[in-house]
Amino acid sequence: MAVGVAGVKIAEIGNEMGFHGMADAVSSGDYLVAVLCFLIWIGVQVFALALGLLSPSIHAVRLHFVEWMGKFYDGSGQEFAPIGGRPLHVEGH
Repeated sequence: MAVGVAGVKIAEIGNEMGFHGMADAVSSGDYLVAVLCFLIWIGVQVFALALGLLSPSIHAVRLHFVEWMGKFYDGSGQEFAPIGGRPLHVEGH
């Protein structure tokens, strides 16, 4: 649901910034700014549409990494040791 709401809000902001800016630029006669605002508006709308279309895939990938990948993580390996001196942030054990 959050991805859907984010897509709607992105499209709404695109309308406010791109479309209304384009309308203001056309009414003032500044056609170069109008074309730029039109391209921004179309780009934002395409992004919001793609976000809505890819939402099921986003959720599937999220569930894949959260639910499935955690079963195979064992946490073994070498502790990170920075090169060149004392680390800035140290966790106490």
